[in-house]
Amino acid sequence: MEFAYVRYNFNIMLKKYNFPFMIWYILVETAIARTAFYMTYPFIAIHLAEKSTLNLGGIGAVLSLGPLMSTVISFYIGYLSDLIGRKAILFMTLILWSLIFLGFSQASTVLEYSLLMAGVGLARGIFEPVSAALQSDLAQKVDPSGEVKKNSYHLRYFAINIGAGVGPLIGAALVLTNAKLIFVASSIIYLFSAVLFLAAIYYQRDFLRSIIPSSKNKITFGTVVQTAIKDKKLLMYLTAYFFISMSLSQIDSTFPLFLNNTFAEEGKLLFARLVSMNGFIVVLCSLPLLSWSKNFNINIGCFWSTITWAVGIILFAIGKDPFDYYVAMVFITLGEIIVFANGYLLIENLAPEEMKASYLSTINLSGLGFAVGPVVGATLYEWYNVSVALLLMSSFLIFSALIYLKFYYNDLLTPQDVK
Repeated sequence: MEFAYVRYNFNIMLKKYNFPFMIWYILVETAIARTAFYMTYPFIAIHLAEKSTLNLGGIGAVLSLGPLMSTVISFYIGYLSDLIGRKAILFMTLILWSLIFLGFSQASTVLEYSLLMAGVGLARGIFEPVSAALQSDLAQKVDPSGEVKKNSYHLRYFAINIGAGVGPLIGAALVLTNAKLIFVASSIIYLFSAVLFLAAIYYQRDFLRSIIPSSKNKITFGTVVQTAIKDKKLLMYLTAYFFISMSLSQIDSTFPLFLNNTFAEEGKLLFARLVSMNGFIVVLCSLPLLSWSKNFNINIGCFWSTITWAVGIILFAIGKDPFDYYVAMVFITLGEIIVFANGYLLIENLAPEEMKASYLSTINLSGLGFAVGPVVGATLYEWYNVSVALLLMSSFLIFSALIYLKFYYNDLLTPQDVK
């Protein structure tokens, strides 16, 4: 039923959106790359637990290296794009992905796993913004009004979650046979993607030569920190986003460790189903939910979204059997949709026009929440139990929800602000 619904919507999109070849290629490439990523990444925590001598806190620390590296590299993407060029960066990043996952299939020491996780963060921190920027430039070329850009970004979100839904199911099937297979399979897919990318840019070489990369101010880490400190409202939004990121990071760290320890081999399959359900719910519900949320003040929408998410975390913390965790994941997913989709919009509406780039760059600081979250969650799980770790995360979400509620009552944003 879900696949039929997705296929039906995809056919409608093909008819509705008259994109040039390269935009469709980037969207397909995004879906392929995310499928390969989610075949593997959600199972890295379980792989470390089974193949290394690390305790749970140590596993959390290794997992945190990826988001930390992504956050650091995000402030230098503009310089790299100018120095090397976007097409070259994307090709090299696909090759890097392939080598990293091949490395995971052979790794055996803590140092090797740590370097590979840092490599995951490096590759992800480069690939996502650069591919999005290339997509933006292509869309701007064919339609300066911005309508094609907006529609292509909606489909990019769709493509990402197709990968998030399909990838874990493939990964689970492979990991139950041989854990190394998922890493080798992901490596092959990324290598194949790199070859496809070369073929695509050769086929579209004349069109791509006419694309002039958009020039943006280079934002340094110091500029971002100064911007956040000077604007107290911005700082409160970033605090909320930091705690929300900490909570989201539990899905790839504390959740799989707990399910693997509790249900053994069945836990891997259960975790894969939960992550896939998360991706498919986003695909099925994001557009209706976001359309519905436009009827409300953006802060009150984020408030109820975050509260719903907190309820899901609490249900997971007190759950006893797989059905409880499925119900919890429904709440978690429905909760994350609105608040994550509107995160950039809240900060963009807060920014003076001449400082918009600086304000939007501050959201990269929320990546630190993805770095801190696995360490805190896994350590609390090891010292106490999973309920303590997740109940703390739910309290962070409730605190974040209160920030949105405060701004709602302060009338900081009105429904007319939402565009």
